[in-house]
Amino acid sequence: MIKKPARINGSTKTLIDIIATNNPVSVKATDVIPLSIGDHDMIGCVRKINSTKFKPRTIICRDYKSYNQNAMNNELRLVDWSYVYNNSNVNSAWTYMKTIITGIYLKYAPVISKRVEGKPAPWLTVEVKQLMNERDSLLRKYRRTSNDEDFHAYKLKRNKVNTLLRQAKSSYNKNLLEENSKTPESFWKIIKSIYPVKSTSKNTSLSFEIDGEMSADASKISNAFCSYFNNIVATLKQKAFPLRNLVWRNPKNIGKKTEKVFKFRNVSILGVERQLRSLKSTKSTGCDNLPPRLLKESASTIAPPLTHIINLSMQSGCSNLKLRVFFG
Repeated sequence: MIKKPARINGSTKTLIDIIATNNPVSVKATDVIPLSIGDHDMIGCVRKINSTKFKPRTIICRDYKSYNQNAMNNELRLVDWSYVYNNSNVNSAWTYMKTIITGIYLKYAPVISKRVEGKPAPWLTVEVKQLMNERDSLLRKYRRTSNDEDFHAYKLKRNKVNTLLRQAKSSYNKNLLEENSKTPESFWKIIKSIYPVKSTSKNTSLSFEIDGEMSADASKISNAFCSYFNNIVATLKQKAFPLRNLVWRNPKNIGKKTEKVFKFRNVSILGVERQLRSLKSTKSTGCDNLPPRLLKESASTIAPPLTHIINLSMQSGCSNLKLRVFFG
């Protein structure tokens, strides 16, 4: 039922895959689907029944189509922060500042509801998606021209995209594991989502090294993790006892008082700005609805009033719960 060539390599076009049926009426349509990852395309057909689709999801996100970082920072610079600097109440000062920056953030990057279909791929960045579009464009151009130079350009772009996709997925999963390493429930949930339950491969990127050998067996990996965590206490005790013995061998140092007094020091504008710039743009927005990306890109303009509020909190001894939530 397939009429188009399924493999295109240079100047050669061949039909090597077929779809056979004894009831053509049940097949609504057939087509050759470009994969953009090789010269061998995928064939497919549409049946009139049993059609399955991914359930669409509705997400809340920021719309950055009309986002202008310079314009946003210029507007933040024009804000009169005298109410913050002249206010002795930490809660009032922070509420005022948060209201101002929230309104400006909504102006340049409004919150929208978006309908998403297909399997989630959070590791896909804007740069990778742009390269994928360029790759697909080169493939369409080659299909029109059948030019060897166009085919070579497409192959180079395809290989680059494949490499970036592997790196992006690997980096995303690695960061997830590191961020949730102290939360066992989340850690194991991520392990299950990225690790195949059934696998026959013995040496893949998803295998683990156990006793010097690579293994993809779920049971062996589970036992290895259990053994590791069970031995943590014993390992810590072995390291802790020598330290205890060292302390008791020098009794003169035990209970020795120091004349040093702990005091809070005011934080600097540069230090607060550095912390804001260190935020990860890919992090999800917290309960304060202030996205890390916008906080990071407006660090130089919001750091002065924010520094004043932090120092005011330490000087007055007032701990603002909302401000603590903002800093995570």
